[in-house]
Amino acid sequence: MNFVPSSPIGGIIEGVNVTNSFRGNYAIDQNGNILITNVIWTERGEPEWGYLFHSIEEAENYEIKADRLIIFYNQKKNSITLQRN
Repeated sequence: MNFVPSSPIGGIIEGVNVTNSFRGNYAIDQNGNILITNVIWTERGEPEWGYLFHSIEEAENYEIKADRLIIFYNQKKNSITLQRN
């Protein structure tokens, strides 16, 4: 996944999850809140478990810890963890 800034507070999010690509917008604030919107996905041949990544559209907060981006959703009960390559 890549975050491509278009301003100091947001930009484009794009990447590949399992077998498909996606693209959308993100916005962040000083309190660690993140909003991901307008995501478009290709869904050809996606395994059922691959759809779990779609929960990124429910993103609420984020933290960065040791080269890992942790995106929380569902009132911080669930998260998606991304590791920098």
